[in-house]
Amino acid sequence: MDRLDNKIIELFPGKIVNKELGQKLKTGYNAPSFVIEYLVGMYCATNDEEQIKDGMQTVKDILTKHYVRADEIEKIKYLMREEGSYKVIDKAEVYLDEKEDNYFMKLQTLQIDKIQLIPDFIEKNPRLLTTGVWGIITLSYVRLKNLIEEEIDIQRPLDGQDCMIWLSEKNAKVIKAVQDEYSENKKHKSRADALPVPYLLKDFKPIQVPKVDLEELFENRKKFTLEEWIDFIMRSCGLEPSYFNERQKFLFLYRLIPFVENNYNLIELGPRGTGKSFIYKEISPNATLISGGKTTVAQLFEWAGVIMRQNVLGLVNLWDVVGFDEISYNVFKNKESIQILKDYMESGSYSRGKNTRFADASMVFVGNIDEAIENIIKDKNKNLFQWIAQEMQDTAFLERIHCFIPGWEFPKMRPEFITKKSGFIVDYFAEFMRSMRKYNYTDKYEKYFKLNNATQRDSMAIKRTFSGLAKLLFPENEVTKEDTKKLLEYACECRKRVKYNLRRMLPHEYPTDSLGYVDLETGEEVEVFAKEEIQGN
Repeated sequence: MDRLDNKIIELFPGKIVNKELGQKLKTGYNAPSFVIEYLVGMYCATNDEEQIKDGMQTVKDILTKHYVRADEIEKIKYLMREEGSYKVIDKAEVYLDEKEDNYFMKLQTLQIDKIQLIPDFIEKNPRLLTTGVWGIITLSYVRLKNLIEEEIDIQRPLDGQDCMIWLSEKNAKVIKAVQDEYSENKKHKSRADALPVPYLLKDFKPIQVPKVDLEELFENRKKFTLEEWIDFIMRSCGLEPSYFNERQKFLFLYRLIPFVENNYNLIELGPRGTGKSFIYKEISPNATLISGGKTTVAQLFEWAGVIMRQNVLGLVNLWDVVGFDEISYNVFKNKESIQILKDYMESGSYSRGKNTRFADASMVFVGNIDEAIENIIKDKNKNLFQWIAQEMQDTAFLERIHCFIPGWEFPKMRPEFITKKSGFIVDYFAEFMRSMRKYNYTDKYEKYFKLNNATQRDSMAIKRTFSGLAKLLFPENEVTKEDTKKLLEYACECRKRVKYNLRRMLPHEYPTDSLGYVDLETGEEVEVFAKEEIQGN
């Protein structure tokens, strides 16, 4: 372990995991990073090599036996029926069935959509009703024949038979009727061998951090230098910072801003293999990435009653971050989608019929560029936005982008880029970012600087980018003038890249793309340029 490892383990006990152990398991099990790291943190939280070896074997055994694979669904159901109960690792959601006036759980991978449970589980885990929660779930499988022959009193369960009180009223009536018939005739006549809903939730242990003590984190942040804290964040995301320079580290931090900033609009274009989409798949259970295919207004915004057998909101209401992968291809099925999306990206609200709804989800768009950036910049008739889908090449849409990440500046991912050091358990880090969404740091630079040549949209974009970087790097809200200047320059540059390419698209509509800031103390004016803009001049 190096000095930073020792420091973070000392300051954040119980919240740190060895990332190398998680990566070793990730290569063999297609489970989300936060599931694997939760188990590693549970069984391998030690420096003793033998105990780590035993702990890793325990985690492997758990994942092998209990993590649900799509091709083993029927096998797991068979074991559950024959053994009476079974433990699985899956993503769970809860919904209300109005017809039965009862709540039921559904499992994403196991594809069981009606599991009986008691309200206590919902009260302890309210996110079951929204985005769902990954957990270690123990299910009981109850057969009607067994209930009858055991003569269980439905109203007064015997010791060890508490699960019976979870049965819905409908099932209770079915069982009682058959029990009465069995008692009278002393034999089981032609009846179904299983309950209408045979699956009962016996235990649920969430694999997600319920909350983060922000005051503790704020206080501990003061004990790190800025460079140490950035390296700590990168390791928490699974990357080894020693292979990246300062600029590349900040470009990586841009990718995290949508997790800490509400209604943030980001685009990243670059070559394949640079990790553009990884962050939105693996770092947080609060993000969803739409990969390939097309999406619709209903999926994004509408009340979609068919999804969970009840009226539920679209993706922008259910997730902190909604990402679109491979935007070089058609993303939306009709022009109406892009129009509603533009309205949402501008105001954080959207209208459907007579109703206006509000949501906080940030929007992320990632795609590939198949030509050398130098060739694009040298050709005055080209711009970087020509690599996205045609329906998105709308200046009104592109003006709403707050940050344009130059993905071509990231190196292709290599094995040595994956850290072997320690970092936050990924779900703890995700919950920290989610908790920071309620703070607003957009005006923190105004103590020292003011923007120059910025339109209203420029100003909003820069403020939100600055706020996002400040939340990630200075969550305790103590920033020096020197650090404020650094964050502001990075915030201005990623907005300048948007303006620069808009001007190349329509020079008559965007006659200037000048953007910068003024030092309030000295009066010095600083103009900010995108790096490739300088190279092209």
